[in-house]
Amino acid sequence: MAANKKMNALDEKFKNDELKFEQITNKDLVCKNCRKKYDDTNMPCNTSKCEAFNMKPDEVLDGGDCIEFENA
Repeated sequence: MAANKKMNALDEKFKNDELKFEQITNKDLVCKNCRKKYDDTNMPCNTSKCEAFNMKPDEVLDGGDCIEFENA
């Protein structure tokens, strides 16, 4: 019974969280014009990092602005 209750809680979490299961690239982000971006053409893992961040902030990866943005 406890396991079933945990599954219901997880199901609810997945329904309520804004999870994305699609590949994004720098072209989809403000990073597309940033001097600090890493080339992610052949290395999709480079989308999540740049010269300014080991891991870009969630708001940037969600399509928002970046405080470290420098126009290329």
